[in-house]
Amino acid sequence: MVGFHQTIIIGFVGGTPALRYTSADVPVCSFSVAVTVSWNDKTSGEKKENTTWYKVTCWNKLAEIANKYVKKGSLIMATGTVDVHQYNNRHSLGVANLVLTANELKFLSGKPSGVVSNDGDSYGDSYGEFVDDSYDPPPL
Repeated sequence: MVGFHQTIIIGFVGGTPALRYTSADVPVCSFSVAVTVSWNDKTSGEKKENTTWYKVTCWNKLAEIANKYVKKGSLIMATGTVDVHQYNNRHSLGVANLVLTANELKFLSGKPSGVVSNDGDSYGDSYGEFVDDSYDPPPL
């Protein structure tokens, strides 16, 4: 059976990206993104909102680009696959994180511009979109 899923998030970066390298010297960059959805409550008319935090992980060339250009407070769009990582925190309470493994980043706050694929090819659009066409992360 063949399956496919893809998630698109648009939100604000919550912190400075962290770049590291695997033992095979593959770059990995992670940062958090807050996605806030707002609506008007039908019964009270009150404006409500809900924020969901995602940990975004980029690999290879896209990781290096994210480390260079993603800044705290930037508005970005990230496209990729989402997994739920569950663990027990220090108080032995169950916690779950949403982790989006990005294969594309688009900068909605302005610079940088152009699209860069994981093989280093460049092609343009004015929003600053970066694509990882060769996503194949190694095991950690």
